[in-house]
Amino acid sequence: MLLLPATLVAQDQLVRQALRVIEKYEALEPSLKPGDVATANRYLNGLRYSAKRLRAAYKKNTIHWKNASKRYQELVARISAKAKMESTPAKKAEQPSAGSSGKPASGEATRKVDLRSLQALNSKVQRAFVNLRSRRIQDLANERYVQQVREQILGFRAQLKGLPPQDSSVSLVAGNIANLEKLLRAGLKQMRANSAPQGAVEKLAKLKAFYQSWNKIQPLVPPLEPEFVENWAKQLRIFRDKTMPADLKWLDSVRGKIGLDLKDWQRTRGLVASSWPLKLRGLLEKNTSYIHGPARSAKYFLDATLKLDLSNATAVLNRVLLNGQLERQMKRLEESKRALELAQAYQRGLGEKKMLDYEAELKRVEEARTLLQTAAKQGLARVRLPKAATSDEKLRKTAYEVLARKKYGAGKPVRLIVNAKLQRKEKREGTITPGTVHATISVYHYVWDEYQVCTVEKKGSELWIYFNTIRFYHKGGSTTPTGQWILSKRFESSPILEENLDK
Repeated sequence: MLLLPATLVAQDQLVRQALRVIEKYEALEPSLKPGDVATANRYLNGLRYSAKRLRAAYKKNTIHWKNASKRYQELVARISAKAKMESTPAKKAEQPSAGSSGKPASGEATRKVDLRSLQALNSKVQRAFVNLRSRRIQDLANERYVQQVREQILGFRAQLKGLPPQDSSVSLVAGNIANLEKLLRAGLKQMRANSAPQGAVEKLAKLKAFYQSWNKIQPLVPPLEPEFVENWAKQLRIFRDKTMPADLKWLDSVRGKIGLDLKDWQRTRGLVASSWPLKLRGLLEKNTSYIHGPARSAKYFLDATLKLDLSNATAVLNRVLLNGQLERQMKRLEESKRALELAQAYQRGLGEKKMLDYEAELKRVEEARTLLQTAAKQGLARVRLPKAATSDEKLRKTAYEVLARKKYGAGKPVRLIVNAKLQRKEKREGTITPGTVHATISVYHYVWDEYQVCTVEKKGSELWIYFNTIRFYHKGGSTTPTGQWILSKRFESSPILEENLDK
């Protein structure tokens, strides 16, 4: 809606109601004949409603209220003045005096005032005014429409040409035409002030296209390098802390500007102000878990590793001497170092508070590496074979025969010690097998003899200790191999130095 100080649409509801009545009688007043007291009183009674609305208005110092009050007072004055005039019959046209030319004196109007035609013209002017005032400010960007309004104003003025300007009715219509032109000028000024700056349309289109593309920032995926992670995080921080706020500020600066598509503006601002911050928050949360999760795990691993007591033979055995343990521990250390370096680069790129003291943790990686290497050397030097529980040659011979079977995959023993005596054991087990009509209950009674032997076998260039459980089942289930010695269990223990075999 167009804004003009003298004809500003009232913001106060009471003032707006008063103006509607005032405008009604402003349109009727030109047709009021001088001396028509009855009609004048009817108009004045109708205007009392406006007076009540204006008195009831809360704020009386606004331009809206002052404008309405002025129009009300001027209208009442004009109606009252016409009511006081005497109704005079039309005088006969005077004959020109002798010697005159018979032409009107210089400066006299060439046409008489036709109140009916003037009233119709005034109604057209007021309708044009109301129509222009109800238009959106964007409509004035249409040059064709503006030209139509200008031509309309010229047409209104042409209809007043030749009428006496001092006539109150003519003066009123001329004033309304002037107000219409004034409203157009003010609207054009407002339109120019609210037009989008040069290049704004193109920039909005680019921003819309950019923020509608969700793949502009790819998540971190392995394999990752610290340099890449730091650069990725840095670019994300610049986009989040500088680019997006700058784009949002620009969008707010062109809010409602003429020439920009409102839906495109709303969509783009929604993406910048809401959708993308949520996307980035989710992306950062995901990356924080992806990057810092392994870093925290690395810290816990280092905590446990550096607590290793070198004097505790069992702990050293489990940590570094069991098959592949030292290799696995060293691999975990490399993984921990990598995780800490990535987390450090990520934090440095984002410029946020450290979740860990990465420099200190990286130093602990080297401390843990040295500790494990020391534990492996010292632990291996202390490894010994267990003491023999018995020297029964029959048990030893049986163990050699069982381990020689290819199906067990055991190597040829360099040493064999019976480290657990022969024992008789038994147990009972039951199973229930459901059927279509009846369930089958099976009960098995297992009875067996068992003993354990410790063997030393070659594994590549190293000697390794194995513990083997030998069994002989007297009774068992339907699939139990009864009546023969078998290898029941076998596990690899640790390496042993050749010079320690007989110690």
